[in-house]
Amino acid sequence: MTQESARARGARALALWTLALGFVGVVLTSLSAAGWLRGLRFGCSWAAGGTESPTVADGAWSCGDGLVLLMPGIAILVLGGLAVLIAALIVLASWDRVRERAVMVAALAILGAAPTVVTCLALLRDASVHDRTMQEAIAAGAESRLAQWDGFALPALVATVGAACLAVVGLWLRARGRALRGAAALVIVALALLLVAAALSMLGTLSLGLTAASIIAAAWQLAAAVRPGSREALQKSSAPMSIERVPDRRPE
Repeated sequence: MTQESARARGARALALWTLALGFVGVVLTSLSAAGWLRGLRFGCSWAAGGTESPTVADGAWSCGDGLVLLMPGIAILVLGGLAVLIAALIVLASWDRVRERAVMVAALAILGAAPTVVTCLALLRDASVHDRTMQEAIAAGAESRLAQWDGFALPALVATVGAACLAVVGLWLRARGRALRGAAALVIVALALLLVAAALSMLGTLSLGLTAASIIAAAWQLAAAVRPGSREALQKSSAPMSIERVPDRRPE
C-alpha cells in the first residue's frame, strides 16, 4: 500500500465516521422543527373571533395537538437519514480516485442541502393550497400562511442554497488542488450560513443543517485525500503491475 492510498483510505474512514456522527445529531435534534412548524401554522386553520359578532378580521389560528406535527417530523428525519445514506454510498464508491471525481465530491454539497430544499418547498405547497381555499377569508382580514412561509422558511431556504453553492465551489477547488486557502474559506462560510439558516428558522432547520454540515465535512475529507501533484502517484499505485519476462540464463 502506497502512502497516497493509505491517506485515501484514512480519509474515507474519517468521512464515514463524520456521516455517522452527523446522523446521530440529526436524530437527537429531530424535535427542533416543532416550533418552526408551529410558526408556519402547519396543521392550523383560521377561525373567526369576537365576543358579540365574530368576524374573520378578529379571528385567530386554531391548531391541533402535537400529533399533527408527527408526520412532518418523521419526514424530516427520513430525508436527513436518506441523504446521509446516499452520501455514505458515494464515499464508498469514491475510494482511490478522489481527485478525478471532483464533480462527484462537489455534488455532495448539493445532496446535503437537498433535504432542506425539499422540506421548504413541501411547506410552500401546503401553505399555497391552504391560502387558495381561504381566499375570501384572507381578503376579509385573515392571516396568510404564505406570509408566514415568507417570514420563517424563505430566509432559511435562501441561506441554505447559498451555503450549498459556496460549498460546491470550495469542494471542487479542494479536490482539484487549487486555491486551497480560498477553498477552505468558502467551506467555512458555507457552514456558517447553515448556522444562520437555523437561526432564521428558530432552529427549525437545525437537524437538516446538521445533515448538510456532516455531508460537507465528509466531502472535504474526501477532497483533501489526494495532495496536489500526487495524481500521477495514485494512477501508478492503482495501475496493474506488469511482470517482465526474465531471460533464461541456464547453460545450454
